[in-house]
Amino acid sequence: MSIYSACAPLHTLSLSSREIAALTGKRHDNIMRDIRVMLEQLPKFGLSRNSRH
Repeated sequence: MSIYSACAPLHTLSLSSREIAALTGKRHDNIMRDIRVMLEQLPKFGLSRNSRH
């Protein structure tokens, strides 16, 4: 068992990209761009889009 699974919450909270844009006062297209960049960088950290940690 990894430290991640030992500390994983039972429930996951999430926000939509539109909610993030509204909360941060940023444009939705810029939020989407940033999400795409972060998703592309996941393999650098040994993670994938389906990782649960």
